[in-house]
Amino acid sequence: MAELESFAVIGGEGFVGQALVQALLAQHPTQRVASLGLTQRTFSPHYRFFRTDITSLESLSAALRNSGATTVFHTASPHPTATKEVCEAVNVQGTQAVIEADRKSTRLNSSHH
Repeated sequence: MAELESFAVIGGEGFVGQALVQALLAQHPTQRVASLGLTQRTFSPHYRFFRTDITSLESLSAALRNSGATTVFHTASPHPTATKEVCEAVNVQGTQAVIEADRKSTRLNSSHH
């Protein structure tokens, strides 16, 4: 039996991320959906929220491992009024951390098969 696909949306509590979470729930009602972010804004029994700091490889790795995601979406972005430092931390270092955490998660998951 094939393993079910499961989804993690980094930034899943933001405007774009929440729309993606809702679309995934509607299109894949039997699969697991997780929202990863700093602040939970939507409380729903239909998906899990993992408090995650995108700038922390450790935080991201733990959240991806705990969510069991087979597909990861990165929609995190700082508020338009954020400082240049926050934008760089989220958009540059955060995205680098997402890539590395996903690689680590993929290596860990593939070693179990």
